Amino acid sequence: MVLFIVLAVSMILPAAPSPDTPDTPAGKRLKESLDLINTGDIDKIRDYTRDQFTESFIEMFSEERLFHVYYGFYEKYQGLDFHKAIKSTPNKIVAVHRCRLTGSGYLFGLTVKDKPPHKIHGMTILPLAHPDQPESLESLIEEEKIAMLESFLDRLDKAGVFSGAVLLARDGDVLLKKACGPASRRYSIPNRIDTRFNLASLNKMFTAVAVAQLCEQGKMSYEDPIGQYLGSDWIPKDIGKKVRIKHLLSHTSGIWIGGEDDSLTYLEEAVRRQFRDINDFKCLSAKAELKFQPGEKFTYSNMGMHLLGPIVEKVSGENFYQYLQAHVFGPAGMSGAGFFTIDRPEPNVAMGYVKQYEGGTFRWKNNVLECRVKGTPAGGAYATVDDLWKFARALQNNTLVSEKTREILFTPKEELNASSYGFGFKIRKFDELLKIGHTGGYIGINNSFSMYPDNGYTMIILSNVDLLSGSMVSDIEFFITSLFF
Repeated sequence: MVLFIVLAVSMILPAAPSPDTPDTPAGKRLKESLDLINTGDIDKIRDYTRDQFTESFIEMFSEERLFHVYYGFYEKYQGLDFHKAIKSTPNKIVAVHRCRLTGSGYLFGLTVKDKPPHKIHGMTILPLAHPDQPESLESLIEEEKIAMLESFLDRLDKAGVFSGAVLLARDGDVLLKKACGPASRRYSIPNRIDTRFNLASLNKMFTAVAVAQLCEQGKMSYEDPIGQYLGSDWIPKDIGKKVRIKHLLSHTSGIWIGGEDDSLTYLEEAVRRQFRDINDFKCLSAKAELKFQPGEKFTYSNMGMHLLGPIVEKVSGENFYQYLQAHVFGPAGMSGAGFFTIDRPEPNVAMGYVKQYEGGTFRWKNNVLECRVKGTPAGGAYATVDDLWKFARALQNNTLVSEKTREILFTPKEELNASSYGFGFKIRKFDELLKIGHTGGYIGINNSFSMYPDNGYTMIILSNVDLLSGSMVSDIEFFITSLFF
């Protein structure tokens, strides 16, 4: 193993200087972007991302997100060095860069307008395990790849740019488990493997499994109208007749509780009113409307998933939280999982953090005032990476539901216009590999749970820092997939 670690570390050490960027409008934009990124100057980067992108691209991508992409290259990797262009035309360049901190690769490219000042209206961003992959990786055995991943995470940890925990497994074997960063910045308590993180929307999978169990037992059906289980104190009668269980599970119900973003309204109201119980949400759903006819299209809905909670209670005769403990967490062996109230201390729980720009610099702020008092069927349970690994194994081994039911959960609902979502699970293709799982994010939270049945890998990344505050979750996920797949 020592030899493997030496090889892995040597592969990600900085290389000799590489050629300059092409002398094209796109190449010049890329060079000035790199020069700016590598200064780490917050104000100049913010001005550049505000002024040098087209209005349409800023509207689509958001000004704040653009800033965090550019500044993130400096914050997370201490900057980028141009390595080689893999596509270059006058108005578009896609190039591989070497990350200064880790020596790993990053695909970063720009598309510019034809006419001066050649404003940027397209961008390519994709983390890579190595600047010269796949050539540099094809001869590595699994132990070398694991050592390379551990070295990558070590560098992120020592630089303080990743806070959370990572678990990678193949079939029934855990290949790597690692915790990084602080669980509490105030008290300097580090994250550990047994640290419990707020899962945000990851626990939509638990709710879907609970419903699937009851359907499997013949106690309810995916085709049942929700009004069969919910009275008018929960949902207007006309909506209760139209919307079916399958629509809630696939985010195709059309239920709308108001605001510009229905799911955000659900979260903000829960925080503002300090809801503690599933029934507290009746005041929101009882006045709901249909924004479109059920099954007409996919629109992510926290309220829709929430309504499955009282339905589970009605059908099972058990409290929703107790049902999950007895029929999901318990059978799967998820001893650390649960729903906690934020005003009652629990051991081994990570505090979530968000960055705020104050006085010319970023400062950390915890998310305690931004989170729901208690999690719900739509999100907010707590668990460790080991708990989620056990959940994955329980699904794969048919411990929680039968193979037939599992396939129902894992199959995209094309007939409901949900091409990338099953029942409570996201389903996507990644380089022709099927990816099944879910993501979860909110203020101070960013998580990813992914199962790849084609090659047997399971990847779990939990972070107590949110996406816009510099979370490394997506970068680590792409690093792993480019390295192992």
